[in-house]
Amino acid sequence: MSHKILPFKIISFEDRYSKDFYNLNVNWLEKFFYVEPYDEKILSNPKEYIIDNGGFVFF
Repeated sequence: MSHKILPFKIISFEDRYSKDFYNLNVNWLEKFFYVEPYDEKILSNPKEYIIDNGGFVFF
C-alpha cells in the first residue's frame, strides 16, 4: 500500500484566523472536557492574552 503525502504549510496566527482559532479550541474542549469562563476569555482574544504576552499560535 502506498501513502500519498499531502503538502501542508504551518502558518502563524493572524487576526483573520481568530474565529477559526476559537472554534477549533472550543469544539475540542466541548468534546473532551468543558469550556470554562477563563477559556472563553482567552480563546476570544488570543492576540491580547497569548501573542502579546510572548506566546505563539500556529495553524
